[in-house]
Amino acid sequence: MARALGFSAAIAALCMLPPSTLEAQGLCPKCHLPPGCRGKGNQKKFDKPQCRPLLLTIEQPIDFGKVIVIGNGIGQVRLDPASGMTTVTGNLRDMGGWSFHGRALVTGAPGQAFVVDMPRMITMSNATGGTSQVVNFTTDLGNAVLDSNGRREFNFAGTLSTNSSVVTGGTFRGQLLISVSYP
Repeated sequence: MARALGFSAAIAALCMLPPSTLEAQGLCPKCHLPPGCRGKGNQKKFDKPQCRPLLLTIEQPIDFGKVIVIGNGIGQVRLDPASGMTTVTGNLRDMGGWSFHGRALVTGAPGQAFVVDMPRMITMSNATGGTSQVVNFTTDLGNAVLDSNGRREFNFAGTLSTNSSVVTGGTFRGQLLISVSYP
């Protein structure tokens, strides 16, 4: 007999900017500024529009919606970053309801390229200790360049991968650290 339990998963993407990898290593102390605006350590202030620091605002977090756990609960929910549609495989079944891809806004120097960095995997957990992972984070960015107003919106998503610990059901939550930097 198959046991069906409800399962819901959401990720709150953090909108704070962790230092880029180079900045964290002390190799690029002002990576939040575009090249040519980083100075030579003389503390001169750059007030020109082309020297705006990058800012990331999360407008909508990821939500994988609701699924039913069937049998051992091992399966995947792939969330498309462009459409927000889910594809459910394995021992999970879509219960309908709402799923959302994440949406972010990057602001900074007009016309400048930027890099988005996301982890390879995050772990989500529920109140009873069950865990699941989200892997394969992707965006719909294509060419990551700020427009003439120094703005660029993009969508992001990933694949929820469940294991046998989700058979307890419940609401799973996690946090995704996204960083942006100038190349």
